[in-house]
Amino acid sequence: MISEYLAGNIQIVEEVNDWKEAIRTGARPLLENDSIEDRYIDAMIEMCQIIL
Repeated sequence: MISEYLAGNIQIVEEVNDWKEAIRTGARPLLENDSIEDRYIDAMIEMCQIIL
């Protein structure tokens, strides 16, 4: 069951430039399959900035 959901929703890359790019890269498959919107990614980054 979980493997079915994860299929196509995982992004693996060698390297990113910073943590913001890591969030955007990790979220890209969810954005592309319309599971989330751009504003969700922006909100994740904003929350991290508040915490950090």
